[in-house]
Amino acid sequence: MLRMLDTTNSPRPRCLIAEDEAIISMMMEIDLDEAGYEIVGPFSSCAAALECLGEATPDLALIDHKLSDGTCVELARELKRRRVPFAVVSGSVDERIRTQPAFSDVPWLAKPVSEPALKRLVEGLYATSSQSVGQADLRRAAPAQV
Repeated sequence: MLRMLDTTNSPRPRCLIAEDEAIISMMMEIDLDEAGYEIVGPFSSCAAALECLGEATPDLALIDHKLSDGTCVELARELKRRRVPFAVVSGSVDERIRTQPAFSDVPWLAKPVSEPALKRLVEGLYATSSQSVGQADLRRAAPAQV
């Protein structure tokens, strides 16, 4: 079920999911919802995720490096510009992609990901997000640069 970003102040941390494999995105949604996160998406294309970022910014994000419309370099750049902690969850881990500036210093997990590993990853990302609370204006209002 696609959920767009609610710009009201939710008590639950908001996690954007950009994943084009339906079964994987559903499992991520279930696991993270049970862990107390509000899910934004999932988005099967980078364009759709970027469009959502035009409205507001999530607290953290999980993205596959390649979606239905190509690689997520622009999405990764936009998340970095907004200082949104994110991780890449992907079935292929190509070192050439991992070393691109958009993906530098970003955690990568290889699919399939276990529920405990996913929850640990997201908890770490959220801790990073909580440390940059001073960025609230940029994170809430800046439109995506598509």
